[in-house]
Amino acid sequence: MSADAAANRPAAIQPTSAYHEFAPPDAAREHLVCLWTQQVGGGDVDLEQNVLPDACVDVIWVNGEPTVAGPATRASVALLPPGTLLVGARFRPGWCAGVLGVDASELQDQHLPLADVSPALARRFSTAVADVEPVADRLAAAGALLARQLAGSPPPDGIIRATVRWLAAHPHGRVHELGRALHLSDRQLQRRMLSAVGYAPKTLHRILRFQRLLALATAGGPHAVLSSLALRAGYADQAHMTRELRQLAGRSPTELLPGAESALQKAELF
Repeated sequence: MSADAAANRPAAIQPTSAYHEFAPPDAAREHLVCLWTQQVGGGDVDLEQNVLPDACVDVIWVNGEPTVAGPATRASVALLPPGTLLVGARFRPGWCAGVLGVDASELQDQHLPLADVSPALARRFSTAVADVEPVADRLAAAGALLARQLAGSPPPDGIIRATVRWLAAHPHGRVHELGRALHLSDRQLQRRMLSAVGYAPKTLHRILRFQRLLALATAGGPHAVLSSLALRAGYADQAHMTRELRQLAGRSPTELLPGAESALQKAELF
């Protein structure tokens, strides 16, 4: 193609995206952060959806077919074709293992068909949600299905719940202090956290601090001072925050913070 022809070629039409979060059913509030939907509009190219680490596992129905997005340690980009409809359920950190019947560390940085993780669960989830229309009814069907599934699933033990709460509430805290408070060795705590959450405690601490920062930045608006945000979120200083954002999100604070929101906003962890 000549340079003139390339210059005169019409620009690709970017698809639109509508994303919404909803409170989970009452029976699932202890287990889920939220239910959510995303609808990708028409366009000539795929939507490039930036996905940030949030310590959660999501079950996502992609055009009706169930998949699992495991706990991420770094940002990734999901390509969503125009017309894609996603219905998702976001588990609280540590709550997925009993439902899916799998060690959460096996799902780290993975996005898999639910059938590869739990074939029996995938059959139940597919038939109950795939053919439901419209979107609101599909969302309600997913919520009701999860509530029934969660009712028969064992919750995480008290150590896991206490660890997640403590790490979220103490962004300046030291993980070894937590082990002493729980009367566990570092090795015992790490083993239990990897199984239930998919991360070692220090990694979970970093990601919860990152999500706290996103929540603070959203609340502070476009005029929030970066140095103040860094300290309030739990970083040693602005330089520390910048290094962490480049490692976890692949962007600088000025690139990321104006548009990003915390995936844990409805979890009330902060």
